[in-house]
Amino acid sequence: MVYHGGGCVCCRSPLLEQRKPLRQLRDRSDFSLTTQNGVLAAFMIGAAILHLRYTAFVAPFIPAFIPWRIFWVQFTAVALAAGGLGLLLPATSRLAARLTSLMFFLWVLLVHLPHLVADPLHNAGWCETFEALAFSAMPTFSLIPSKQRPLSKFG
Repeated sequence: MVYHGGGCVCCRSPLLEQRKPLRQLRDRSDFSLTTQNGVLAAFMIGAAILHLRYTAFVAPFIPAFIPWRIFWVQFTAVALAAGGLGLLLPATSRLAARLTSLMFFLWVLLVHLPHLVADPLHNAGWCETFEALAFSAMPTFSLIPSKQRPLSKFG
C-alpha cells in the first residue's frame, strides 16, 4: 500500500491522470496529492497501532546503546500517528511531511545502520535499511507539485 502511494508521489500515477476523477476538483494534481498523503497517512496510523499493540516484539529491534526501549517504541507510535494525522490536514501537511521525512531518516541512522554494521552479511538488514531510506523520501516528494517532479514526464 505504502509503496503504491510512494510510487504515485514520485511520478504522477497514469491511472490518476487518465481517468479525470472527481470533476469538482480544479486540478488533478490536488486529487493526486490528497490520495498520496492519504495512503501514506493510512500506513503510518496502521504502523502506530501495531507499535502499540506489539510493543514487546518491536522493542528488541532498538539497538542496545539506546536506553528505555519501551518508551521509544511508544513514542514512535505517537509520532507515527501524529505524522499520519498531520498529513491528512491541509494546514499541517507540509510541516508533517518534513517532520515525517526527518523521523524516517533518523530511524535509518539510529536503528537500521547499527544493525547493518553489526551484521553486514544479513540480507534482510540491507533491505530494511534501504526500505527505511525510501520511506524517508516519500513525504518529501509529496511537497513538490506534481508538474515539477523529476519523474513525472514518464508517468
